[in-house]
Formats: sequence, structure tokens, C-alpha cells
Amino acid sequence: MLIEMTNAKTNEKVEIEVDDINVVELEEQFKPVLSVNELRMIIKNFSVPPEVKAMLNELLNFSIKVGEVVLEVGRKIIEVLKVLVKAYPNTAAGLLVGSLIGLLLSSIPVLGWLLGWLLVPLFTALGLALGMWKDLGDTELGTAIEDVLKTIFSGLKHIPRPI
Repeated sequence: MLIEMTNAKTNEKVEIEVDDINVVELEEQFKPVLSVNELRMIIKNFSVPPEVKAMLNELLNFSIKVGEVVLEVGRKIIEVLKVLVKAYPNTAAGLLVGSLIGLLLSSIPVLGWLLGWLLVPLFTALGLALGMWKDLGDTELGTAIEDVLKTIFSGLKHIPRPI
């Protein structure tokens, strides 16, 4: 079976031949739930710079042709992004802020050139972790995890400490 992708800017086609692939299952997984207009409104309401909104709007048009079926991959990515940002807003913000801080620090002459390879992933991971920590503390999931840990370790409170 032939998988075909086209670069929208250069109009260059990439074709890959694969053996066994379940097209019906792929089509079901990549079936968009929201319309293009709804996705454009979601992108418009994201609080990100206009450049990011332009890239996300461009991503909406990305598709892959598998055999005779066209998979709307870009639309599905935007749908998943919407769900993740809505469910974990602090994680998304932490990831964005951490990435920006890492990029800004890596752009400092000399220091950024020497440590840029380390700063960007480090601050991205740190922002992601801090945002996730905040989200887990604010949600029912964080409360549930905390309750389970208290239940498990509550018996250890009464054990005397060795001196």
C-alpha cells in the first residue's frame, strides 16, 4: 500500500510503500470530531502569539493519503491539543514558558552557544514538571493520589524513630 504526503510550500511529494496496514482502523482513529470552522475558532481563542496561530492554521491543512483514504492528521492534532490545554492548562503554560526561557537563555552570545544544547531541554522539562505539579495539585486526580498515599503511609506515623 502506498502512503503519500505533500509538502504544501514546495509541492514536493513523498511516497512510502508499506506492507500490511489496516486502513479502516486508521480512518476511524483520524476521523475529525470538530469541523474546520470550529477548529479555526479554537485556534483564534488560544492565548498564543499570532505567529503560533498562523502555524496552527497551516497545520489544519496537513493530511496524509493512505491508499485511497485521506487522513486529516492536522485537524486531529489540533483537537488533541485543545483537549490537553483544557485539561492541563498549567502544564501547557509551564511547557511554553520553560521553552521560551530556554530559548532566550540559549540566544545569549557565547554562554548560549556553549550551553544552549543543555538549557533548552532543561528549562522545557522544568517548566513542564512545575506546570504538571500545579495541575495535579488542583485537580481531583491530585487529590485522589494524595488520599491514596495518606492511606498507604498513615500506619507509619505511629512508628517511633530510632535515636
